[in-house]
Parts: sequence; structure tokens; C-alpha cells
Amino acid sequence: MRTIIKILISVIVVFFSVFTNAQFNAGGTFTGTATDLSSISNVTANTTISLTGDAIVNYHNQANGALTINGDLTFNSDFEKILGGNGTSLPFVTVNGNLTITGSGEAITNTKEGSNFGTDVTLAVANSASFTASSCIIPTASGIDLNNNGTGRIELNKTIFKKITTDPTQIVRFDFIDTPDTYIDVVLDGIGGLITGLGNFVGLEFKNGGSIDSNHNLESAGQSIYGIGNKNADLSNLQFAGNIGSYSLKLRNNNTMTINGFDLPLDQIGITGRLGLGNPNQGAVFFERDVSFKIKDANGNVESAIIQITDNRGTGDTFTTPVTYNFTTIADGTSNTETILLGLSNGLNANNQAQYENFESYGDDDDMDVKMTANIISYKHLISSTTVDMVGLDELIFTPAPLGEDSSITEVDKTIVDAYTTQETTAKAYDHLKAILVNNYSGETATTVTRNNNILNARNLNVVIDGSGTGAPTVSATTITLNAPVFTGNIITTGTVSSINGATIYGGYIDNVGTHKFVDLKWNQISTNDVSIVNKDDQSVISGPTTSANSFQGHFLVPDPAPTNGIEIQIDALSNGPNLYKAAINDEDLDFVRLDIDLIDLGTEFNQLEMLNILERLLAKVEGINNSMNNTTTPTITINETITNTADDGTLQNQETILMVLKRLLNKVTATREALKDE
Repeated sequence: MRTIIKILISVIVVFFSVFTNAQFNAGGTFTGTATDLSSISNVTANTTISLTGDAIVNYHNQANGALTINGDLTFNSDFEKILGGNGTSLPFVTVNGNLTITGSGEAITNTKEGSNFGTDVTLAVANSASFTASSCIIPTASGIDLNNNGTGRIELNKTIFKKITTDPTQIVRFDFIDTPDTYIDVVLDGIGGLITGLGNFVGLEFKNGGSIDSNHNLESAGQSIYGIGNKNADLSNLQFAGNIGSYSLKLRNNNTMTINGFDLPLDQIGITGRLGLGNPNQGAVFFERDVSFKIKDANGNVESAIIQITDNRGTGDTFTTPVTYNFTTIADGTSNTETILLGLSNGLNANNQAQYENFESYGDDDDMDVKMTANIISYKHLISSTTVDMVGLDELIFTPAPLGEDSSITEVDKTIVDAYTTQETTAKAYDHLKAILVNNYSGETATTVTRNNNILNARNLNVVIDGSGTGAPTVSATTITLNAPVFTGNIITTGTVSSINGATIYGGYIDNVGTHKFVDLKWNQISTNDVSIVNKDDQSVISGPTTSANSFQGHFLVPDPAPTNGIEIQIDALSNGPNLYKAAINDEDLDFVRLDIDLIDLGTEFNQLEMLNILERLLAKVEGINNSMNNTTTPTITINETITNTADDGTLQNQETILMVLKRLLNKVTATREALKDE
């Protein structure tokens, strides 16, 4: 039954050829319009029917002739093919009209090798003709001439040109001069090629040494891409991997070639030919790639992230000024797409001929695998950097590691921060400076300042607090100016810290002069006292005494080196009166704020020793009286006591010694009294 069906289908094909308006003359010329190859099936000995499974494939065998298409011919290569053998006349298929091939089968096969590329080809498309092929395969032992530089059009989409000969001179000639031709995902399988004008390749893959070369007189069977006649060619997605011949790119006559997307490091793509001629915009091969980003954090997509890539052009390169590429993400985390120039080849010898590879890479460290650093900033996130490998095909949509949260940010709404007019705290200063950095980002890898709680670290910048300033802080190469009548917080910098227009710094700071600690005191008693800052190593006064009523506020410069035993705040009654308050300032603290101090009289070691001296003298007197009354010789008094003598506060040891002497004195007085009673 299956055989009967296939025979019926064959009969239908023949029947259709009788009633079609297309004609194929005995001389091999097709005219009219047809949607399959049945129009040529009535030519004696030129048609065979082959059964493959359930499919019917019509092999239209022109083994001893040739085919000229003057009309509009369309056929499906999954079911129909045109065959040419050793007796074929060349050119085998000539298109003067329109030829459209669909399907993914072998569409036109010719096994005869040609000796003259200009005429001995498998397929020739005339100047005003059109040729469209989608996904089909064209195996050939001769060249393919697509040099239609007239009003016709060539459209290739996933078309494979496959060489079935060992002759390296057979190539496919592409021409872009006057026609808006389209070449998408073309595959050159073992066959060479020639670009003879303007145009674009969007996807070009090499297999088994396939190439586009300088002319039909190839120097090798290796890959080459060639442009001629002062014309430029734009190609994308060149797949070289595994098919390297002696040259990958061959140029002459000042033409320029741009390749967007390629799968090898630059120094593995050989170039020869006539390049440059003293003009960097001519006779050169430019390598580029379309790049975009997808930015995320731990919670999802990141909007308004800014990414910058600055290439590594410089001294000795054809182009010496580095170029910066800018990207910004939208709500879904994706950025705009930029075409990045990754490098070029523009080498010359004394005869203006590049007979060697001479590549310029604009990647980091001029590396030929073209890796570039992308710096990423987002207001609510830490600044990050990532390395992007630029070698590859199609647009690169790069997704770096998720951004980390910037824990130093206090106000997360950047629009609020942008509207700040003063920066009176370390939190507002950090947030506003971070917002300004984002707004004017130029590739910085660190924030202008850092913040750790109430400490603002300005790195090596000078810091000026402007008491009458308003608006955003200003940042120059050397100085940050913050606007605040009173700035609350501590500042660290290796530059200088100063205040202008009546500004007050309510906090300590470290600058190139030294460490300036801030002290703010307020005591509860209504009294005027002396405030001193004391070096505990030698009890010298670092600052003061300053006479203050109920409160004290000010900065002092810490000695260099800092005292080993620390620094102490002392509040004393006026005119060297008794000490009313003292407290040590921690070494790591830049500020010392105490606003609820109760003043009390503090015992001192000096007073304790004076008391002890008086008690010892009184004990000696009482002992003497007692001995006189008893008519005894005055003995030597021995007191075993342990005391401190460091010119500091009163101590427990001294108190215990005083108590011991007092008890002994009491015993002596009691004994003397009893002696008087007896008399």
C-alpha cells in the first residue's frame, strides 16, 4: 500500500508539472513561477525519484547540464534537491531571477571542481537577481558567487556552505556593494570565502577549516576573513575555535573590518594583509562585543545601580585616550547595552604590510583574553568590582555576585538625602556624601568617607565645617566642606580639620596635627570652679586650669607620645582649693561628655599623710606625759605602719594606718586618765 501511495504522489508531481505556468527548456533555462522543482521534472534523464522512509525526495539530476533561473523559483530542500555531477556545465546554477530555498536539507549539490573562479562555480547570482536560503545546506566542489552588486538581494539565514573537495581555491564570494544583503548565522564548512564590499554578518561560524579569505588563490586552507576595494565589513559572532589555519583575518586595500563577538583570545586570531597605511581608521580589524548587566542583591533585583568599565588604552596604542562605558539598571535589575571596543589589529611593516600579528588589547593589563574590570555602585549597597571575560558570542548579559548592603547608610531613601541642606551629624554627612558619589560616579572603588557609629573617617581629605553654609557638601580633590552650625560627631583624617563662620565641632578629631579630644562637663551644684586636664605620668597640666561656672566645654591636644598612665579630668575649688571631681579619659575615646556631675570633697593622699604625721606627734606627747606621771624614762615609740606616697588620691592603706594610730592614741589617753584618778 505504501508503494502505491508513493507512486501516486510521483504521478501527481508529474501531473503538476504539465499544468504549471513555469517552463524549463531543453537548454536548461527556467522561466515563469513555480513553488517546487516539478517544473524541471519533464526533462529527459534529468529527474529521478528516490524513496527515503515515508518521505518523497525529488532529485533533479543535472549531471550533464546546467540550470539557469530567469523566473521565480521556490523549493523545499527537505523534499527536493538539485544535483550536479562531473559532466555538469559550470556555472551549474545561474540565478538571473529569484531563487528561494526553504527547509534544512541539502539543496544544491555539485561534485565537479572548477578551475576558474570567475565562471566555474556551483551557484552564481547575477547583479539584479535575488537569492534567499534558510537553514539549507549547499555541498559544493566549486565556488559560490554571490557577487550581485546591482539591485538584487541576498538573504541567508542559517545557511551552510559545505566544501566536498580538497581544492583550497574554491570559495564563497559575498558582496555588499549596492544591495542591502542579509547574512545571519552563516556556516562555512571547510570552504573559503571573500568579502568584496560593505555589509553585515550577524553570526558566522567556521567548521573544519572553513574560512573567508583574500581571493580564490588561497595561501592556505586555514580560516581567513577578507575585505577588498576600500570597503568595510561588519561581522558578528565569529566562531574560530578549533579551526585555526595560518591566518584568520586577511585584509588589503585600506578596508576596515569590525567583528562583534568572537570565541578566541585576540592573539590566537592570526592577521595578515595590508593594514593601516598610516591611518588607524583604515585597514584595521576592530574587535568588539555588546555588553549589558543584571544586578541583584540578597533581596532581588537592584534598581539604579551604576556600572562603569574603563578600557586600558594608553601610550603606544593606536587610540591613546581611555574610554569609559556607563550602564544603569532599571527596576528589573537589567541595564542598557553598550558596544565595547575590546581591541584591534593595525600592525605595519616598512612596506605598509602587516605580515605578522600585531594586536592591541584594551583589557586589563593589555591581556589578550580581554578581561575588563567593572566597578559597581548603588546608594544602598557597598561598592564592588568584578572581572568580566569579554571573549564570547552574542550579547554578554553579565550577572555579578549579589551586592552587599551598606550598613553605614542611615536614611535609605536617596531622594530625601539628595534634599539635605545641612550635614550636622556623621550619619547625615555619610549619607549625603554617598549620594553625591552615586550622582557623579566616575569609577571610584571606595566611598569618599567611611562611618563607624559617630566617627567619620575622611581618609586623607581636609574637613571644613561651615557654620553658615547650606546645601549639599562640596568635595574637591583635597577638601570636604560640610554645612552645619554645630557638627556632632568625631572626625578622623590625615588632612586637617577646621571650622569657619562660627561653626562648632561637638566631638573630637584626629588630623595631621594630632589627637584633639573633646570634653563637655556640667555639674549640678551652682558653683564656679577650675577645670584642668592632667597628665597622670607626671601630674603636669595639659590644659587649664580654666575657670568655669557650672559647665565646661572645649578641645585639648593629647601629648605625643600619649601618657602611659592616661589623662585625667579634674574639677577643683578655686585658688587651689580641694579637689571636687576627677575622672580618667579612656585612650580610645575622642570625646568625654559628662552632664550630670555631683561635686564632692575628695580626700587626698597628701592630707592623709599630714593627718598621720599629726597623730604620730600627738601619740608621742601623750606617751611622754604618761611616762612623767609614772616617773619612768621616756621610751622610744615604734609604729609599724604601711602607707602610700604617690601624690595621688587618698588611699585605703593610709586610712587603715591612721585608724591604727588613733586606736593606739586612744589607749594611751585612757591609761593616762586612769593614772590621774589614782592620785
